[in-house]
Amino acid sequence: MRDRAHRAGYCECGAAHRIVLVMHRGERPDSDSIHLDFADLRAEYGDEDFIADILRVFTLDCPSAMERLDLALSAGDVAEAGRAAHSLRNILGVLRCAPALKLVEEIAAGLRAGDLQSLPGPAARLRGAIEVLVAEGKRFPCS
Repeated sequence: MRDRAHRAGYCECGAAHRIVLVMHRGERPDSDSIHLDFADLRAEYGDEDFIADILRVFTLDCPSAMERLDLALSAGDVAEAGRAAHSLRNILGVLRCAPALKLVEEIAAGLRAGDLQSLPGPAARLRGAIEVLVAEGKRFPCS
């Protein structure tokens, strides 16, 4: 089942996001490798111009959200780190990249538990995953 949250650029949580979110309940890609599946994106969204727009937003927003997360973790700011993790979850959810989403969930769980000491490892792995995904996103034919 697919739920689309169009409400003028707002997701179900009420936070403003610059992209239309497509959430899949119970669906997860099979692969644990970090990559963009362009065939899957084409099957899901169809319109190559729309996919290119998603990827343009992703390549701009995801690195800045990761930087916000890094800065918040360095400062011990759990609230800001939670907001950055939420942004990353939404951005990565559109691309349906389950391995990167698992890392965000691991970080979010650590934040909820107040365990900031466990987060540098997952944050570093997420940063590396985002670098790979951004590089792949820039190679999409229309972007």
